[in-house]
Amino acid sequence: MYVEFDKKLFNPVYWHIDEALKNENIRMLLLYGGSSSSKTYSIAQWHLVNGIEKPLNLFSLRKESVTVMNTVYKSFQEAAKPINENIRFFDFLRFNIRCLNSNLFVFSGIDDPEKVKGLESFHNVFLNELSKFDEADLDEIKRRLRGKANQKIIADWNPIDETHWIKAHLIDTEDWTEQPLMIKGKPESRLNEPSKKWINKRGNIVLIKTTYRDNYWIVGSPDGNYGFKDTHTIENFEDMRYKKPNQYAVYANGEWGSFRVGGEFWKQFNIDRHVGKADFMPDKNVHVTVDINRYPYIAQALWQYSDFRFTQFSEQCAKDPENTARKAALKVAAYLERIGYKDVVFLYGDASGKNKTAIDNNSFFDVYIAELKRHFVVEDRIMKSNPSVSMSGTFINEIYEGNTPFCIMISDSCNLSKVDYNTVKEGANGEMVKEKVTDANTGISYEKNGHLSDTKRYFIIKILEKEYKEFVEKRRKYVIL
Repeated sequence: MYVEFDKKLFNPVYWHIDEALKNENIRMLLLYGGSSSSKTYSIAQWHLVNGIEKPLNLFSLRKESVTVMNTVYKSFQEAAKPINENIRFFDFLRFNIRCLNSNLFVFSGIDDPEKVKGLESFHNVFLNELSKFDEADLDEIKRRLRGKANQKIIADWNPIDETHWIKAHLIDTEDWTEQPLMIKGKPESRLNEPSKKWINKRGNIVLIKTTYRDNYWIVGSPDGNYGFKDTHTIENFEDMRYKKPNQYAVYANGEWGSFRVGGEFWKQFNIDRHVGKADFMPDKNVHVTVDINRYPYIAQALWQYSDFRFTQFSEQCAKDPENTARKAALKVAAYLERIGYKDVVFLYGDASGKNKTAIDNNSFFDVYIAELKRHFVVEDRIMKSNPSVSMSGTFINEIYEGNTPFCIMISDSCNLSKVDYNTVKEGANGEMVKEKVTDANTGISYEKNGHLSDTKRYFIIKILEKEYKEFVEKRRKYVIL
């Protein structure tokens, strides 16, 4: 059955979804971005419209079954109202929508593993709020969705965590080419900046970023003839812009970020005040500080210090297969050579990295420094023992709060560091609590965050050794009194 619907029912992203899902070369469609950007609603519209016209069975998944009926199922119900207005195309059953032509849309949580076993009978699988899924969940769905031509995996999410596996393993591993914001010959498809659209080098994944500016039921249509201008929602975004810039970046502009929920170790760190422009200064010395962990990476942060100002201008974390002492040092050296640095490298790091191994009587830093010295003059400033975690954290928090003559600025390009400093937690005794995670593919367990936080402590405490000792003495006298 063919039914023609008024184009005024659809937001611009609908047409990009339509183009991708009708292209047999595309296996996966990924939509992320800000809130109120009509991602889920437009995905629902496309399936409802096309479910009337042709064979199309959909399996729609969320991480937990208990959330399904009030979220993604409800979005499909809302999207169906103007379509179902004159002819009853759909029957709404519990966890199912049945089309007039017998197409079936099934809604479930992936916490019911039995449900995922029957994907062969479906044309498309939709993962709503992909950020709540594990990477292993997606891998399993990729394996099981088979047996029909032109099967698709569709996913949407808000980009709240810059270190999430979606960015690290699904997006950053692909080579992307940016695409036009308007489909040729379809002016109604024009997306608004800062929305973006890409296709990967293999030509089988489309990635789209959308924002509320693409939702004509928030901002009104460009010609003013349809949609709705929701002044209260727009005002809320504008308030967020000035009062909570980090949240504005994520929820209004669809940028990757991270949020604080309480109990953070760096309680005085404020991503809106302490992250920004922090470029490399060619006339200043470079300080490299290292924390030694094989997974998720060997943490390496590059700093400069001048006029009471600490500036982290880069991070060069060495992930597998670069997570060895020699390769990590080579990564830093290659970066410094690339930016034209030729002066002394001052080195800081985890004091335990000086311990000799029984295998060859070399420590991590013996190997690391030997490699770095092949490229630069190196001054070893690694302390004999690491500073107290709680006391050094309190001292640096004083700097963040503005209670000292010093200040700290982190470059906006240091994505892993921003998330680390913003989210690592504090324990009951002032220690740093490093959340443990297990890689679903390798089975390797490691501490997710806190390593770059340690590099910061090693560096700043060594530079301000005198000030730190005075601070510790004052704190001890205060406690005794």
